Amino acid sequence: MLYFLHKPDPVFRTILTAALETELTTLQASLEDADSTYWDICYPYTSRCFASRQAVPILERLVIATRETNVYLITDYHWLFVWECLRNYCTSVNELALSNPGRFLFVGDYPLERVHFDNIISIYFWDTDFLVSKDMFEQLSAEDRKRVRLSDSSAVSRVEGWEIHPSELQMRRIDHPQWLKPTLSRWFRPGSPCYPDGDPKDSELSTLMASGEDPALKPPP
Repeated sequence: MLYFLHKPDPVFRTILTAALETELTTLQASLEDADSTYWDICYPYTSRCFASRQAVPILERLVIATRETNVYLITDYHWLFVWECLRNYCTSVNELALSNPGRFLFVGDYPLERVHFDNIISIYFWDTDFLVSKDMFEQLSAEDRKRVRLSDSSAVSRVEGWEIHPSELQMRRIDHPQWLKPTLSRWFRPGSPCYPDGDPKDSELSTLMASGEDPALKPPP
């Protein structure tokens, strides 16, 4: 499993695995069809750092890590993949559910009519600083870069588009993960057609998310 802000519940684990596997299969098919536009159009952020063929082994590794019981801390490059895979997959599920007679789509064992991408990001992601573009980066002061974890060499390398060193793609196993909350059953009621079930902005999470300086909301160094 990947090291998220909150410990993933069974529904999110199913969604995450399906998203990574579906996007990997689609990317492989686009390469076989010599479709040079798919990668750039569907992955506008990740394609700034990787060519489509470079992306395949990275996605394969993410799929494997997601299925393991070990917990892995991933890099900002990996977060780019996870963020865009989830965004694409959630969009597809929501569109397909609307076209189905029952207005829902099975994701694993869960019949869902809507998957709220933005709420998933709010609940599970430490931050989205990995989306910062070069133009945005250059406008930040040194203090702001430090505050949003964009002051180390790896972050600068990613934003500037420098060649990626293999060490920047190494996952680190976390033997004792300190999840912000041990369980998240409150995000899904059995039989609910939506995930997450409810708006995290209406919960205690909004208070936690508002504190950008809270070290509990930052991934380990």
